[in-house]
Parts: sequence; C-alpha cells; structure tokens
Amino acid sequence: VSGGSLAFQTCRAGGLGFIAAGHFINQQAFEKLEREIKIFKDLSPFPLCIGFIGHSTFGKDAGWNYVRRILEEHRPKAIQIFAPAISTDLPKDLSFNSNVELCQSYGCQVIAQVGTVKEAIEALEAGVDCLIAQGTEAGGHGIRRDLGNGTLSLTARLVSLVQESERKIPVLAAGGIVDGRGLVAALSLGADGAVLGTRLWASEEALGSTE
Repeated sequence: VSGGSLAFQTCRAGGLGFIAAGHFINQQAFEKLEREIKIFKDLSPFPLCIGFIGHSTFGKDAGWNYVRRILEEHRPKAIQIFAPAISTDLPKDLSFNSNVELCQSYGCQVIAQVGTVKEAIEALEAGVDCLIAQGTEAGGHGIRRDLGNGTLSLTARLVSLVQESERKIPVLAAGGIVDGRGLVAALSLGADGAVLGTRLWASEEALGSTE
C-alpha cells in the first residue's frame, strides 16, 4: 500500500519511506512502479527506496530483468527484499552470485527482512547492508507463524548475531510496532530502529482499499 505519496510523507516526517513494488513480475507491475516513482520524485528531494517481494520478483527471469531496468533507470538509494530476502537462482545472462550483488552493483544499500536466525545468517553471508528482524506479529508478507519468532525475541537474537559477526550492520525491528512504546522496546534490545508497515495503512496516503 506504500506508493510515492506515502514514501514521501514518511521521509518528510523523519523516516525512510519505501515504495512497494510488490509482485514485480510483469509489464503492468513495472508501469505501476514507474508511476509511483514519478510521484515520489515530483514531490521529494529525498532518496528513492524500493521494496520487493523475493519469491515472485526473483522467481522468474522476467522479474530479474524488470528489477535491473529499475536499477539502471532510477538508481535507488536502498532496496528492501523479503520473503525470501536472498535469491541465488539468477538468469544466465547475469554474472552475479545473488540479488544482493546485483543491487549493490548499482550503488544500492540492500536491506534484508528476515524471520529466522537461519535467514539472517544467509543474509549476512550474502553481504547485505542492514537486517530487519520481522516477527510473526507482522501483518503483511511475513513468515509462517509455526516457523517464525516473536518480534522482540528475534530482534534480540539478531542483535547478538551481528555483534558477534565481523559485519557490524544495523538491525531494525518489525512486526506489531505501532507507536513509540514499541520503538523504545526495540531500542532497549539493541536494535538501531524500527520498521512500520501495516500501521501506515490507516494513513490518507496509503494505496490500500478503504473497505
């Protein structure tokens, strides 16, 4: 539900606003994202950031090619990937080891949203620039409840994981955080910040249905 207007207003309020590309697998999705990017750029002096759903976007060659076109044309500052975050099944015409390497080759910071410690380790090994610990309280595209972890417990584990690793990257908390109390809880566990998604559906700028 996050388009160019919501991303702009989020940045204006002091956050980092992302445009959601969703299931980025066809020309219709490509054209929709282009429209939202134009809205954002017309409104905003802020850095462009885009989020992709991994299993659909990077599940077929078409998705990879559409992502590459966006990277080439718009050079976003940051890319968020989730469900899953890391994809290594690249088209034959790409010489990278993962979607992370592809995005970073265009100067993007890559933010991986993960739901388990295993996924976090894979993301660290892939060289991501930031981790989002998404708990099962998340209202959007999250990991199955029987496989995932609560937001606060996962955040604490990923903070420790990063502290013990050679790569000291930021860790953000996501899932069920709707106000300052949730942010304070995440910060108290050592997280560097928080991610709000479903909470912003109630905003006037959101693209979701009002019904």
